[in-house]
Amino acid sequence: MYIGLLEAALETFEDKFMYGGKMLIIGMGIVFAVLAILWACLELLKRCMAHFSNHANETKSTEKISVAPTPTPTPIVAPANADDDEIVAVLAAAIAAAEAEYPGLRFRAVSFKRIH
Repeated sequence: MYIGLLEAALETFEDKFMYGGKMLIIGMGIVFAVLAILWACLELLKRCMAHFSNHANETKSTEKISVAPTPTPTPIVAPANADDDEIVAVLAAAIAAAEAEYPGLRFRAVSFKRIH
């Protein structure tokens, strides 16, 4: 029954075009309204998490925690005329010295590359 009334109301191209335009505006309006609601919810969640994070950091800052400084890696460059055994010995000595200085530090040799 309603389909017949809609077809009768939309007899001309102009009527069909206006009906399509109205549906387009209503559909886009709904989509943007839902996006605005999602944006507002995410903004509210971000502010709540920042508030709770700052509150947790304030309680943790009263306790003093000592953290060992992390060493910065430095590349080891061997001379071009050095033997491979000497290079391996130098690298092993450097790793042993670093592990002795920082007991919790662990090294794993992945690859060795000669720089010319």
